[in-house]
Amino acid sequence: MHAIPIEVAVVLHDAEARLKALIIDATTHDRYDEVLAITSVSAKLRALANSVALTSKGTVDDDKPSRSVRSEDAVETIAGAERGGVLASRPPRLEYPRFRIDDDQLVKVGWSQANKQEYEHRVPREGVEAFVNYIASLRRNRFPVTSEEVAKALQKDTDSPIMGYQVYVVAAWLRSEELLKPQGRQGYSLADGIDLRESVKVAWDSLTSIHSTQ
Repeated sequence: MHAIPIEVAVVLHDAEARLKALIIDATTHDRYDEVLAITSVSAKLRALANSVALTSKGTVDDDKPSRSVRSEDAVETIAGAERGGVLASRPPRLEYPRFRIDDDQLVKVGWSQANKQEYEHRVPREGVEAFVNYIASLRRNRFPVTSEEVAKALQKDTDSPIMGYQVYVVAAWLRSEELLKPQGRQGYSLADGIDLRESVKVAWDSLTSIHSTQ
């Protein structure tokens, strides 16, 4: 039996939170080649952290049922990263991420905690359609699927109109439209009883109409 101090789990989760902050920073500064690499490392670290089971005495016991914990700071940072970097210092009364259509592109507006300012990520309509067509082509037993899996599949086509990091932008938009349903760490699945392509067309036209009247 090997006892592991509770601080070990806290350190691991804090490290994961820092990696997520790096993902936000890399995306904000257009270092897109780093996003998938850091995401892969973060996923492995998360798996390691979650394998550490904590007892009520504050140590890890190899053969006792237990729970996982995070420090309060780590929880706040991770939650902010998963919402696109939305933390306590964002402008009041503004929700992030926000989406709009501009010049036939999907635009995600987020908040950079590091730079204390908004940032934008853009995906051309052709890229959104590539994402949607891939998801719509999957059999039901292929779900849930992660953004990482979709990005890898789409990047096999060297002429793909969507870059790896843009997959996360489209996925976030479709989740906000409730067309994709989060399935925890397993990824997401399609909402029940929808025609994804038609639903996306309606959502796109709706955003276009809103932007044109502003």
